[in-house]
Amino acid sequence: MATTSYAASDYFEQAALEILFGYASYSGPTGLEISLHSQDPGETGSTANELTSGTDPGYARAAWAPNSSVSASDGAGWSIYPNSTITFTATGNWAGQPTFAGVYDNNGNFLFRAEIDDGGGTPFAALTNGQTINFASGQLKFKLS
Repeated sequence: MATTSYAASDYFEQAALEILFGYASYSGPTGLEISLHSQDPGETGSTANELTSGTDPGYARAAWAPNSSVSASDGAGWSIYPNSTITFTATGNWAGQPTFAGVYDNNGNFLFRAEIDDGGGTPFAALTNGQTINFASGQLKFKLS
């Protein structure tokens, strides 16, 4: 699996500037969730195109503990990613085709989005019953560049 583009949300950009320049303080999240979307959720994290358990059986956001991540630079910017495998499993045939992943904090604030593919540049197809999407450590990156 691979990510091909990355973007911070409007919420994250504003919070980072306010913290950096002492305008506001921010307490880090106690929990994060990774979502899948059939289209770009945009800078505001629109949930209108997030997959749902109603049309995509077995879909649920995946938990990501804030302290279980890796931060690294690839020379083109900094990224952060889960240091364990993130798995999504279909328990029936999905109607939605996942093309983006997003990150939300435990307060429902949208933080990042990343376009995803199968690692070979091909978009994922909608999953069928029993199929999984696995993002191993380092494969699902959220980046500032």
